[in-house]
Amino acid sequence: MNEKDIKVLIFSINDQYYATDIMEVERILGYEVPTKLPDSPEFIEGVINYEGNIYL
Repeated sequence: MNEKDIKVLIFSINDQYYATDIMEVERILGYEVPTKLPDSPEFIEGVINYEGNIYL
């Protein structure tokens, strides 16, 4: 690989495809079913616990 070559990560969200330079990716997490939050807006599926921190 020479200095002009790049590697990209291609992924999809809701049937839309996106790409990013792999050097911009810190880590890739597998899907985890989110824990639902009571009385939260419908567009929030829930939260996940990642390394002891809670994320929407």
